[in-house]
Amino acid sequence: MRRSSASLLLLVAALAACDRSPAKAIPGIPHAGFRRDIADSLRGNATFESAVFSHDGRWLVTTHLLSPQLRVWDGHSGALVSRIAAATEQSEPWMVDGQTARLVAHAPGQRALSVFDVRTGALVGVIGDTTATPATPLGVANGVLMTAQGGTVDRWSLDSLVRLSHVPVPLFEQTPSCVGGIPFTYTDKKCWELSPSGRWLALASTPRDPPNAPSRFALIDLAEQRWEELSLPDGAPDRHVASFAFSADETHLAMGTDRGLHVRDIAAHAWSAHVNGPARRNPHLGAITFSSADARVFALGDLLGLFAYDAKTGAQAGFSEIPFWDREGILKFSADGSRVLVYRFVADVIEVFDGVDAKHAGWICPFFCNTKHNPVPVAFAVSPDGHTVAASHRYGAGLFDVTTDRLIVPLRDPTLPPARSR
Repeated sequence: MRRSSASLLLLVAALAACDRSPAKAIPGIPHAGFRRDIADSLRGNATFESAVFSHDGRWLVTTHLLSPQLRVWDGHSGALVSRIAAATEQSEPWMVDGQTARLVAHAPGQRALSVFDVRTGALVGVIGDTTATPATPLGVANGVLMTAQGGTVDRWSLDSLVRLSHVPVPLFEQTPSCVGGIPFTYTDKKCWELSPSGRWLALASTPRDPPNAPSRFALIDLAEQRWEELSLPDGAPDRHVASFAFSADETHLAMGTDRGLHVRDIAAHAWSAHVNGPARRNPHLGAITFSSADARVFALGDLLGLFAYDAKTGAQAGFSEIPFWDREGILKFSADGSRVLVYRFVADVIEVFDGVDAKHAGWICPFFCNTKHNPVPVAFAVSPDGHTVAASHRYGAGLFDVTTDRLIVPLRDPTLPPARSR
């Protein structure tokens, strides 16, 4: 889930009131303060609070604090494609499918999910019963939308808006809520995960009563329209889910909990590896992604610790840790597992880690970074191939090259005021 705008502003104000910044710039970063290699004319004015790429990287969709519209951009050229009159609050779910050029969101005042054409911004139609409890969108893949509603998981064609399948999952009929093991300020992972092709859905739910009841987990085969409850190995101390991750070939599922990490062989219906959480303040390990070759699984630990584990044996294969004074931030990753990016709040810089052993691979300085100041959080999204990051700073927005930190193109909207002056 995403923090509301009001809560985010309160957090920013509280942090800005404290001098939490380092006494000097981080060595090795070529920029401190304003980037001198980017002219003011190249600081895009289309700043955003949140953003997402379509799974093929063709489209980028962003929100804007001062506008009631979503903006659709070409994910490669940065050209503004359309504006969509959809709810833009941070708590609103919305997602985009590249194959059909469709965006799923709530239209203002509409209970049912609305479907828009990202190329024109036009409303195509609505999905689901407008009188029942609103459906929750779980993900899109290959032109199909998955939703959860009233103890069922449904598949919808984004072309015809027709329901393709209906899978009852009674395990979750009365317990639709869930508790994650990772604070949502650290990652945008949820307590469900759709596999790359859209065949598998991992889902967790935490009963509201009794208090501190353990979470329950399910793996749903959407193609075969069946599901199984995932019981943890005997003796596992785990109680609550943190997040899921599927391997690219969809043969394995990683599940992070508040006590460690489990890897499941889907075809064998068995757990193949287990990692105990680190002996820290909080031992949770949230699964975030598999490496590009599926050989390793990455997990986010306490205080922005990034771990890499062998997916077969559970042996630790890498670890990167953020300095103690900068352990607040946000982690995101590319869909292909090639890059993991961590925004470091105090330094106001994005650190890049490789998708092999979690080692440092570079920095991204979005217009301003790496100096003593009171920062405002940088919003960012990583392209599926890990080559590009869309970053929005209070002094501008644009697409940056992940490898070189080069500004590819600013994001500009002629209907918005100019970028904030220095």
